[in-house]
Amino acid sequence: VASGATIANSGTATGFGSSAVLRVHLSADEALTKNVSEQCKFDVEDFDTQGWYDNTTNFRFTPTVAGYYYVFTKINFAGTTQANSCFVSILKNTTVTAESYKTLSSGAQHSFTMADTVYLNGSSDYVEVWGESGANGSPIFDAVPAYSDGDGCFMTIFKVD
Repeated sequence: VASGATIANSGTATGFGSSAVLRVHLSADEALTKNVSEQCKFDVEDFDTQGWYDNTTNFRFTPTVAGYYYVFTKINFAGTTQANSCFVSILKNTTVTAESYKTLSSGAQHSFTMADTVYLNGSSDYVEVWGESGANGSPIFDAVPAYSDGDGCFMTIFKVD
């Protein structure tokens, strides 16, 4: 039980903190430039219990309560015409906290999933997801992969402590 938490005889609970749960996804394919790291601009909020995600300007999660947050993302790449490397990164502010790398085959779709737990100070810290493709062709963040009816690119975050 959190320090200072109380439960009144009426059942009212106070001092337990606020829950923060977020899920956002990409509504349409996002074109990439070869060998350039680019932000995945998740523009649709499936839910954002605290209103801490900016889905129109900065495309980042900036909580106003300090704590540890679990971040999970899935990114799907498509549109390549040669085998080459791709990266996906979770960033806290401008620093990579987790990164995944794959060598992709030509013309294939590839999904990355990754997670990290980060401490955010509740005022200026934020989380973003970035990716990069080194392949020729027309690489994209694939919003709805041909092999799936689900979201090809999404992020979910929840406060763990």
